[in-house]
Amino acid sequence: MLIPQGMAYALLAGVPPVLAESFLEGVIATREQIPDPPSERRPEIPPWLEEAVLACLAKDPGDRLTLTALREALEEQAFGDPDPSSAPWRL
Repeated sequence: MLIPQGMAYALLAGVPPVLAESFLEGVIATREQIPDPPSERRPEIPPWLEEAVLACLAKDPGDRLTLTALREALEEQAFGDPDPSSAPWRL
C-alpha cells in the first residue's frame, strides 16, 4: 500500500520508494530506509521534480513537503504562475 507521496515516487521511478516482502517489512523499511533518487532509474527526471518528491518522503515530518506545496511547485513549473486559478483546467 502506497501513500500519495509514495505513489508520486513510484510514478517517477517505476518502483515503490522501498521494497519489502511483507507489510511489516514495508513499514520498517519506510521508517528506516531513504529512497534512492528516482533519477538513478530515470536520468531524464528534472532535478526540481526529484527534489520535491524526495522532500515529500522526508523521515522528519517537519521536513516534509506537503501535498499542497507539491501541487504548487508543479503548477509553478508547468505554468510559471503559482496561482492555481490560472491553470487551464480550472473553471
